[in-house]
Amino acid sequence: MQRTLSLADVLALQDYVTIGGDLLLLPQVRLPNLSESFALQKAGIIDIETSMTARNRLSLQQIDEENRYYHERAYGNPEPAWVAQLPLHRQKWLRWSYATRELDPIANMVMLPNTGLYYMVLADGLCHRAAQVLDLFRLQEVNQLGFLQAPWVAMTNQHFVTPLSNSTRWLHSLDVMCVGSAIGRNIGLEERGAFSTLRTALLSHDRGTPAGGDSVKLIDPKAFDEDRHYKRLLRTKTNRRRWNDLKEKYDIDELLLVETIHNRGFLGQILDIADKLSYVARDIESCMNVFVAEKDEDVYVGMKALDELLKEQRTICGIWDSVRRQGDQMVFIDAGRLIAFLKARIVLFRELYFHPRARFGEYLISRVLVKHMYDQGKLTRDQLLGMSDGRLLQLLQEEYGEWNVVRALSLKSQVRSFQTREQASAFKRELEQEGNPFSLVEDHLHAVKTGAHFWVDCPGGPKPLSEAYPGDAQELWEMANMLPAVHVYYLNKGDDPADDIGTILGRIRQTALT
Repeated sequence: MQRTLSLADVLALQDYVTIGGDLLLLPQVRLPNLSESFALQKAGIIDIETSMTARNRLSLQQIDEENRYYHERAYGNPEPAWVAQLPLHRQKWLRWSYATRELDPIANMVMLPNTGLYYMVLADGLCHRAAQVLDLFRLQEVNQLGFLQAPWVAMTNQHFVTPLSNSTRWLHSLDVMCVGSAIGRNIGLEERGAFSTLRTALLSHDRGTPAGGDSVKLIDPKAFDEDRHYKRLLRTKTNRRRWNDLKEKYDIDELLLVETIHNRGFLGQILDIADKLSYVARDIESCMNVFVAEKDEDVYVGMKALDELLKEQRTICGIWDSVRRQGDQMVFIDAGRLIAFLKARIVLFRELYFHPRARFGEYLISRVLVKHMYDQGKLTRDQLLGMSDGRLLQLLQEEYGEWNVVRALSLKSQVRSFQTREQASAFKRELEQEGNPFSLVEDHLHAVKTGAHFWVDCPGGPKPLSEAYPGDAQELWEMANMLPAVHVYYLNKGDDPADDIGTILGRIRQTALT
């Protein structure tokens, strides 16, 4: 069995590590930090034009440096001694450029922040072929966060911005495949069929995501339950033969694949944690870039806890290297790092995913505008599963004209939160009796799962975190239950909706608003 790959190992790579034949873990490379650069420019410390001139002057020297490095390392030679005299960021760049020089990727160099992982996926391997057969490239045009609105938009009267980040479901799928493959390698999942099955599940777990992502799933949760319909989506009329060929070539176990997608069995446990690590890693970056650039103490108060956690652990999602296998149970050998990650995840849910100011935009678009077209048969489930976000927005434009009314409403709207639907509905009735022009109940109850069910290693043997560290589990529970779950959005009495809002809402049945 090959040596376990640790976070420290990947941070110090000089060459690439191959996993599954087509996934490469790459040496670190120092990418420009946008928030850092923005802060320096704002403070007048650097000038963009001067910096660009200096960069162009160095480019020819750097190209010569890269060519020299490549030739001296050819045929597996060790890194030359002169490299140690260079700045660290140049050392990292030379290692990365050497590792990737002769490769043919389907995904260029990808950094998965907060994990320590840089990776590339090669063409003509399992991932490339599975993406073709299962039509996964469509996910390049589906945004990871759907119509979720940055909560600080409405809170600071900024312009409405969508999407919150440019991450797509395809990028997320690749991230999950990378993290889960690294875990599979570390635990010695060397049986070809099991590893191929796991990697196919990791890559295709979001196969059934509709245009609009999780925002659109709200209109019909059962119909858009991607796990529930996964098996049927494997064998469409157009891909049945190609799917059978792929299974045979890579020895994929279809029954085990479906079980894994449903998070059952040991492989399902790997998919579950790889998924969580991947979306938290990227979404933390989206939030913290804004937090670091602006540092508005009032608006970003919710990000302070996340900032403090990151100061303690910069690679807070790098606990993929802490996973071990004991029988059919996935166990974390470092409980402290797991707890820190779970805290960061809860803060992200509380301050972004479930924040009422973040969800109002997506709720209005999906539960009112998209749902109305869906109920009328103008949008079908199969259409939404086959189209891109861009096509969905085009159809909304055709249906509603100036449909993008979210900014106008979000800047004027108030929000009141409640613990139950009954309390929220009673408040909405009060608003209607007082003559308020618009109110909307977000009736999707939220519950953040703490992750205390994950098993950890401890002196008495592996146990669920909730049993091994009950005090920490209680703290996680308290963090997850700080906010009410049901929100009512409304305009103050006397505020009139914009004309386009009134026109659109007037065309929609009243039942679509309740």
